[in-house]
Amino acid sequence: MKRQLDESIQHESKRRNDDAPHKQRELTTVVVSNLPKSYNQNKVYKYFQDCGAISHIDITESIDKLRRLARIEFARYDEALSALTRSHKKIGNNEIKVTLLENCTVWVTNFPPHFNHRDIKNLFRMNELTVLSVRLPSLRFNADRRFAYVDVITPEEVAKAVERLDSKELEGYNIVVKQSNPLGKSKRSDASVWERREVLIRNLNTTKVTEDTLRQLYSKYGSIESIKISGHEKDNGYAFVSFIHQEPVNRALETNKMLLEGNEIKVTLADRKAYLERQQVKALIKKSNKDTGDFIVSLYPLHDKVNKAQLQKLVQEKAAISEKDIKHIYLVPDLRGSLIVFKDTKNAARCSLALNGIEFQRTIVKCGPIKDLIKNNGGNSENRFSKAIISAVERKLPPNQLSNDDFRRLFLGK
Repeated sequence: MKRQLDESIQHESKRRNDDAPHKQRELTTVVVSNLPKSYNQNKVYKYFQDCGAISHIDITESIDKLRRLARIEFARYDEALSALTRSHKKIGNNEIKVTLLENCTVWVTNFPPHFNHRDIKNLFRMNELTVLSVRLPSLRFNADRRFAYVDVITPEEVAKAVERLDSKELEGYNIVVKQSNPLGKSKRSDASVWERREVLIRNLNTTKVTEDTLRQLYSKYGSIESIKISGHEKDNGYAFVSFIHQEPVNRALETNKMLLEGNEIKVTLADRKAYLERQQVKALIKKSNKDTGDFIVSLYPLHDKVNKAQLQKLVQEKAAISEKDIKHIYLVPDLRGSLIVFKDTKNAARCSLALNGIEFQRTIVKCGPIKDLIKNNGGNSENRFSKAIISAVERKLPPNQLSNDDFRRLFLGK
């Protein structure tokens, strides 16, 4: 089993890199080739620690499994340049080579929804490509994001990956594989939405309201990034107003129900689907299973890169529960977990017994009632969910040998 980089190393690296500007990985990351097979994260860290603050280390085997490679991410460009001076040095009988990670990143999307880090890595390895790292996006503000950045060892392997994998059909999905240009990345087009600095204004009289009208009304609350009006020359159009910062949003929301050119406008956050789902989760937490008519279990702890398709596959395979018996799956990244809603108590209980204590994506997960998900987060008063009203469970039950009465107490609060 591979040894993990010592936690104190990781924490120190994070602290030293907190003040860093937007990361440009191509300028701060090096690839070390021809390392001895015995080299792990700690050994690589000790060898390169004098070069600068190390943010992250990935270790992988060569295709022939005779040597290892390392991807080392530093905090600054000059530290990466310092690491290059170690190139052609000998470690044991191996002469290592150190290069910058330039033009070695592949962007992948439209892979099967249940794919995780390991599945993507295996896909590349099956096509004789050496994967240094796979980076998946956080699903904290958008549960539907599905793409990955994959670092390989040379620009030639990038071309090979595009040639062999782009448009390849996989489980009914034609995956998209392109060369990534990290230095040319632009700001996400939906950034204002997931950063909660955009408002949606509905019921606009767009025959009279113009962009200048909205700018004059809302610029007094803060600097405006953009205004988009839809439904021109209609009496019930709508508009999106994006602020440069999040602070003005609360004041902009106070214009809800005000009269503007004869219409009572409706002003809400433009968080769209992700925001609406968060409200549904809060409502579930505040109600008992009996109140909602649903049968809910929580699964935790989960990384914020775990998606719904992966959880559905887990429930189907480990608990032998069909897709039609799963009513809904909610991600709860604030509490590092999820809520799984079943159609009946039998399947909820089966899920709890089957998943509690198993290993999922290198983490031992727990499965139980909603209150356990809250309790697992220590009742942190800063957490927006920590004050939710949770149905009382009269006694804590062991995970084995539960009776029908126990199930009723656990899932129905009886």
